[in-house]
Amino acid sequence: MSRLPRAHGWPSVLLVLLLALAFRLWDLHAAGETLDEPDYAGVGESYIQALWRLDLGEAAWAGNHEHPPIAKYVYGVAGLLGPEAPLRAGRVASALMGALTCLLLVLLGTRLFDRPTGVLAGLILAFLPTVVAHNKVLGLETPSMLLVTATLLAAVAAAEDPRNSRTWLMAGLLAGLAVGVRLNNLLVFLPLIALSGESYMATHPPSFWIQPRNLLLLPLISGLVFVGSFPWLWTGHWTYDIREFFLGVYRTPPVSYYAVYFLATTPVGVLLASAAFGLTWKRTPRLAGL
Repeated sequence: MSRLPRAHGWPSVLLVLLLALAFRLWDLHAAGETLDEPDYAGVGESYIQALWRLDLGEAAWAGNHEHPPIAKYVYGVAGLLGPEAPLRAGRVASALMGALTCLLLVLLGTRLFDRPTGVLAGLILAFLPTVVAHNKVLGLETPSMLLVTATLLAAVAAAEDPRNSRTWLMAGLLAGLAVGVRLNNLLVFLPLIALSGESYMATHPPSFWIQPRNLLLLPLISGLVFVGSFPWLWTGHWTYDIREFFLGVYRTPPVSYYAVYFLATTPVGVLLASAAFGLTWKRTPRLAGL
């Protein structure tokens, strides 16, 4: 399995980052204001101001509480740094996060396969129209992509060195931040569990101590990060009372909502390719199938 790029490989990696960033900043504000952007910008600023005042009361955190706050923290900080045009500042932050996602994908592809594969994957993501559109507005998709990709990169590094608890801690922390953007990102735990299982199978001889500890660290750390970053929960709001359309009915979605959401929004080709990898992967490189 390939490691991260050596010094001579970084120019191509940085080129992907710069191309991705330039393509997102170009004509950044041409689309006009989208529906959710003022909410994310305004609520984000109020969240940051509440934290600054150490105001943990219910009223300070009621705005847009249907989604966890991590993305709104980012847009809130951006808005406070550019108070004359908070939406524009938030869009610049979104573009930066989108470009960083392309960089992380290059590193992930390099780690799993090789540098040309990683660079190609990063370039595809850099110019994918739907992704670029999301990276030009204040939304939850861009920080979700960034943190999920970062989580997977950390988890792959952890699976390569299963006795190093620090990498599992990092994966758990990033997973908690990803779920702190959007609850749908709970799905990141599917590959995390698979990678944790792979690290167990790769241990010679298999260690019954390493694996349970890793499986404990992931939900424990991510849960602490999620709860610790979401003061709305601290005011006693532990039930998900948001109503959404699910299978044609407007209602509080069941737990199965996330699995159905995943299957409905993931391209069929990606699902088939993932299934094929899972059925045909060889021991070397074993992690590539994940």
